Amino acid sequence: MKNDDLRPFPSADPAEFDIVDALLTHLPALWSPAEEPDASGGNEFAVRDAWDALCGHGVGGLLVPTECGGQGASLSRSLSVAWALSRIPAPVPFLSSAIVAPLVAIALGERGLLTEIATGDSVVAVAFGGRVEGDGEWETVVHGDVTNVLHGLDADRWLVVARTAEDKVTLLAVDRPASTVRESGPDLTRPTARARFDGVAARRLPRASSRWSTRSCAGRISSGASRCWPRPPSG
Repeated sequence: MKNDDLRPFPSADPAEFDIVDALLTHLPALWSPAEEPDASGGNEFAVRDAWDALCGHGVGGLLVPTECGGQGASLSRSLSVAWALSRIPAPVPFLSSAIVAPLVAIALGERGLLTEIATGDSVVAVAFGGRVEGDGEWETVVHGDVTNVLHGLDADRWLVVARTAEDKVTLLAVDRPASTVRESGPDLTRPTARARFDGVAARRLPRASSRWSTRSCAGRISSGASRCWPRPPSG
């Protein structure tokens, strides 16, 4: 394979090319077939081991600012990594934990969470749904079900966009839902889950800056995520 075959875009700079080359070199060795796969054919321990190894190469902290232990990279560089991951199918939580979650955490100034993302100490899922009760920062609970949560079964931290009793949108930090079940689907590299909260304790996150309302934040992360995961070629 020639170097030009690895370059996803003519504008890709040498640093982005190095990231692609490193992933193509290391990723196959990180994945091993599951001895006891779950119902969807995956292996939670293998996924987490692979993700920890990739975080050791800086992949988890691509979008995390350098002052929080990350790379401070651009979405363009993240796109090069996504391209490499699509070439070597790997069910690692890149899109949820390395793209969507850091954009939310940056908007809200959650420096502690950003550090956990960069090091791989926390895998973060983002969910939309549920209803909130309580006004206190640590006296808030969330009820209800959510579906189509990308890498929900692999996550140990959740960011939940939910509605209050006043029908307003708020963002919550939740350690784990009451229950999580993997959903069936054709794409095993991007597994989704459904979860039930049932009064799980949550922390209501502070409002974003004037440039980042909760609604605009959700729109921006959806747009950014779609740009950072290339569609498979047609045919």
